[in-house]
Amino acid sequence: MKKVLIISYSFPPFNNIASRRFGEMVEYFKIFGWDPYILTTNAIGDLPVNLDKTKIFRLGNIRNSLNTKVKPDFPNSKVALMRRKLKFTFRLVDSTYPSFFLEFKKKNLLEEFKNIKFDIIISSFGPGSALFLGKYISNQLNIPLVADFRDLGALHIDEPNTRNFITTYVDKLIEKKLLSDCVGITTVSNGLMEELTEKYYIKNKAVIYNGFNLSIDETQNISENYFYYAGRFYENQIKSIFLLLDYIERNRDYKLMIRSLGPLNLEKKIIDYASGLGVSDNLIVLDPTDSITVQNEASRSFANIVVESLDTEINWKKGVLTGKLMGLLCMKPPILSIARKDSEIGEVLSYTMKGVCVHSLPEIEMFVEKLSENKFSYCGDKNKILEFSKKAQAKKLCSFLDSIV
Repeated sequence: MKKVLIISYSFPPFNNIASRRFGEMVEYFKIFGWDPYILTTNAIGDLPVNLDKTKIFRLGNIRNSLNTKVKPDFPNSKVALMRRKLKFTFRLVDSTYPSFFLEFKKKNLLEEFKNIKFDIIISSFGPGSALFLGKYISNQLNIPLVADFRDLGALHIDEPNTRNFITTYVDKLIEKKLLSDCVGITTVSNGLMEELTEKYYIKNKAVIYNGFNLSIDETQNISENYFYYAGRFYENQIKSIFLLLDYIERNRDYKLMIRSLGPLNLEKKIIDYASGLGVSDNLIVLDPTDSITVQNEASRSFANIVVESLDTEINWKKGVLTGKLMGLLCMKPPILSIARKDSEIGEVLSYTMKGVCVHSLPEIEMFVEKLSENKFSYCGDKNKILEFSKKAQAKKLCSFLDSIV
């Protein structure tokens, strides 16, 4: 059986979307002829570890291991404050480099890896240290390397922009060098793949969706009158949340329930906006909890919410397909996504018949009216939904690796 080393900074039991990408996929690799090994960090959390611990190599400690709210990211030193003011931050070199890349060299795992005789390596970005580590091991042991992008690195355009022209230029030089010897590239959406292949010529490429790892919920549809969102907020999502609150201000029979991971400053913006509309009683903001509770709350919702940027100026943003979206496909409630009108999210929801992607108040009203008239309006096509399962995506990834090795 061929052997693959997957380098992923986040991995179960740590509970985040990055952990779930490979953490919920590795259990299917052997079915398709591949024996997976993981190089990751020490972490705590409540996600199940679906791989023999003897095949997991852990380095350092992941930051924010506890399932707690993210605090506002304020600089904690004069140097950090100056760097932020000058927009002197990088996407490829970050604070994980010492605890991940340098810790690997300190542990001297190369000899052990040499004895295992891997056929290929997958390095999953971010952070950038995973790519550095993948290239280093690849060069030292002469093993082909595939770069996996869950998000863009050097080509990412921040909102607001946190990099000046110098750091952007340096990031692109570093990324080009890191990818120069890669035998293939994978990413999570067609939109991100377009952006990467436009900049870098890489012959072998595949879109591997984040997918889901639960059975499709076929229980009786018992829903309550709340929209549901669980996770962390980002600045570019806030206008989409505001749009939903605008709808609730007109239709007060509905509530918005949030299991918030913060950051606290964005959470406050949402609470203040609801207060300004006079719908504070319709907004329920709860503390983080375990994944089972989140799953139960999501399964009872009127609709599960996926929010992204409404801005259409940055082309690649249309290709943002979160793991959150994939995890909701197999649940009973429909999905209401609020994002730009050309978002790839809309293509997935239309294909699976599981929901809609909207970008205006009238469209939200149409979604609710249709669902109120017929609760089975967005029950989904089971066979099409299964195409996005972790097992189906593992099969696709293993076939891609077969084509290279």
